[in-house]
Amino acid sequence: GVDAALAEHLVAIDAAARLGGRLVDLELDGLPGRQDAVQQYQFAALNRHPGIVAEALVPRLRPDVPPVMLNAWIDAAGDAAKAIEVVLYPDYGFADIRDPEHPNRLLEFGWRDGAVQGPEPTEPFPGTDLNAESFRMTAVNWDALPRLVAQAPERAGLARGEVTHVIVTSDRPFSSRFLFRIYVTAPNGSDYVVATIDGRPADR
Repeated sequence: GVDAALAEHLVAIDAAARLGGRLVDLELDGLPGRQDAVQQYQFAALNRHPGIVAEALVPRLRPDVPPVMLNAWIDAAGDAAKAIEVVLYPDYGFADIRDPEHPNRLLEFGWRDGAVQGPEPTEPFPGTDLNAESFRMTAVNWDALPRLVAQAPERAGLARGEVTHVIVTSDRPFSSRFLFRIYVTAPNGSDYVVATIDGRPADR
């Protein structure tokens, strides 16, 4: 099993190394407050505990997070809301939803710290066919997502992998399908698998 306390400590070290400069209020009093010292510790920890470091630093999409996010967005945007893209990460996400009052514009809803953020008006990517590429939020089989997430590492050929995020979007111009794209990261590589939004695994 993974030593959770050590894993959390190594995540803090990683965050400190990425921030750069002086370390302030990061509960790392036992370490010198110098960037080079932090990096040296990080590399030493990686050599001593490679498995723990790898597990600690890979974010995981927990099955309980997406439904909370999605229900909050649907409550905020309405049952008739049509999305162009929904992106789900372990602790945050965003949904680009068509603005019912301005058909050629999108509203971006965010989710962070357990609450809906926005919406903020945004322009679609040039060339986007909003009519062809939008889907009703309530038409997606969100209940299938935990199962699809659990199956994704094996389907991707990365048995030790973890799902880092999911993107729900149109497959145009390649097909008329709407897909879950489920991204997997593992110590030996990364890849993604797809499923149609009715919850059926599919080929890319």
